[in-house]
Amino acid sequence: MRNEHREHDATTYKHRNRIECCFNRLKHFRRFATRYDRRAIHFRGFALIAAAMSWLR
Repeated sequence: MRNEHREHDATTYKHRNRIECCFNRLKHFRRFATRYDRRAIHFRGFALIAAAMSWLR
């Protein structure tokens, strides 16, 4: 067990946490989580739609 304190950048950690939470919300969409789309452009399109739907909630 570690007793020493490690330094970290609080703003970087805050942004990283926000991005991780965003991906966790997007993974609730089955199509996004399993990546049914074979083409990258279709996957990107659905990712944008899912992000907009998540943002509107």
